[in-house]
Amino acid sequence: HALLADEDSSYQLAFDFAGQPLPTAQTLPLLDTLRNTFPSSFISYHHGEVCPGIAFSDRVKHTFDLIPYVDRIGHGLCLGLAVLGIDPELDGIKDVDAAVKKEVILRENKEQAYLCLEQLAEQSIGIEISPSCNISLGGAMNEQILTDYVKEFLKMGVDVYVGTDDPGFLNTTLKKEISLLHK
Repeated sequence: HALLADEDSSYQLAFDFAGQPLPTAQTLPLLDTLRNTFPSSFISYHHGEVCPGIAFSDRVKHTFDLIPYVDRIGHGLCLGLAVLGIDPELDGIKDVDAAVKKEVILRENKEQAYLCLEQLAEQSIGIEISPSCNISLGGAMNEQILTDYVKEFLKMGVDVYVGTDDPGFLNTTLKKEISLLHK
């Protein structure tokens, strides 16, 4: 989506990348062009939800790729789950060797997520969350997990914005979304 607004004879330009997230290798050239062509534009990138075809650990790593280009990240769920030591793709592992590998992956994801959150805070790149969406569609599992990772974002100095994502589809309001974080 692109939004142009005329204000005092100057244009404000915002780009919001939403829909099915793509591997960053496919979008970085476009983001680079936008950032260089419209350096003062605002770019929000929908990233970090459950995404078939892109491994959870890769979504955590891909967030680093976005930092030079974006002003806000939509959802950021992969970072939230990673800082809590959760990877939905690794649930249910019972084999001992696989369990050891799982612990290594979870630790690496967590380290990467914290490094990324540090950079997001340093660059003043916020994360917008939509609690109902992250719980019902995005894999946050429950309100407590959502609240726990939002606290981690804030503790790391990352600005958190609360939204409704798709209020008609999710039957929600901003008031309901904020109340989910206070339970």
